[in-house]
Amino acid sequence: MKTQNIILLLILFFFGNTTYAQFAMPDHVPIWDANKVTLKLHKISENVYAVSPNTTETETTKGIPQATSAGFIVGDKGVLLIETMLSKGLYDQLYKLIRSVTPKPIVYAINTSDHGDHCFGNYLLPKETIVIQNEFCKENLAKNYDNIKQFMIALFGKGRGIEESVYRPADLTIAINQTMKIDMGKGNIVEVINVGNCTISSRSFCLSEIAFGKCFVGRKSFYC
Repeated sequence: MKTQNIILLLILFFFGNTTYAQFAMPDHVPIWDANKVTLKLHKISENVYAVSPNTTETETTKGIPQATSAGFIVGDKGVLLIETMLSKGLYDQLYKLIRSVTPKPIVYAINTSDHGDHCFGNYLLPKETIVIQNEFCKENLAKNYDNIKQFMIALFGKGRGIEESVYRPADLTIAINQTMKIDMGKGNIVEVINVGNCTISSRSFCLSEIAFGKCFVGRKSFYC
């Protein structure tokens, strides 16, 4: 079998304990309503899938903010999940889409940011799932989880399932400029690279990348 090498770039976001309060709030809150998002599955390549809002294709070009995207890779050993979403409602949709593809267990879950829309669903993962983050992400979530929850509530509103999130620490971390190779079975290797800092404003986005053909998974959208 031909070996497939998948490269996932984890972007490290630096937000300290006081940084959240310094962000200018957007003109419209919530930025997007987690209670109204419907997630859609996209097959990118063999065993590689993107998950994004069903409004992405029609609304992105109009400048309408979209809910955070996710993705997953199916290997012989199980599923590698990218992002666990903001709330139980969104996580449950994501889980259902995974199960529409495979019954295999979620072996790994990667969070590309310490923002809640990427990681607040971690507490819903099976206890056997190995959670992977960059070093800063793990440290900041451990120290500031409650502050980050309040920041997410300010952006996305109360009653969106954010309040129910419970901190779950990462099992593995990747230091800046370091690489982790994950064997998904039968010669399929996922190479995870922490490329370092990403400085963003409140209205710009940085992309993490999955190199598998022409695939890019970002903080808000999944491109091919």
